[in-house]
Amino acid sequence: GDGSRLGYLQHPTIVNGTLVCSSEGDLYLTRLDDDGRGKDNDGRRHPAMKLTTTVGNAMHPKLNPRHPHLLAYSATYSGTREVYLLDLRAIALSHSRDRDGGGGGGATPGSPGGPALRLTYAPGGIRSVEGWSDDGTSILYSA
Repeated sequence: GDGSRLGYLQHPTIVNGTLVCSSEGDLYLTRLDDDGRGKDNDGRRHPAMKLTTTVGNAMHPKLNPRHPHLLAYSATYSGTREVYLLDLRAIALSHSRDRDGGGGGGATPGSPGGPALRLTYAPGGIRSVEGWSDDGTSILYSA
């Protein structure tokens, strides 16, 4: 394969064949096949989709075990590291709107089609997102 297309991947999280990881300050999503290799039936690799493109450093992604379309992660968008929530259904919606010529418009933070929702406003920020509660209702993070 083309070695120039390989990246340095960190903090992988996998739920139901969906893989999200961080690399160079951004988050990426791809699908894994049943064999866990990330290739389609023809042996071609599934491309990774970039989820974040911002000035802030996004890290520590964690997919929700009960609602795998919800992704918690930490980022320094505001200067300190805080917890953010991204609805991955936004990807499908934004791609369909782009194809239809619709654009982003009136989406609200944390909703499908909207930007990531900031969940914490901790003095001095947080250290990292550690995971979700077993029932998928609470995000666990270290400060």
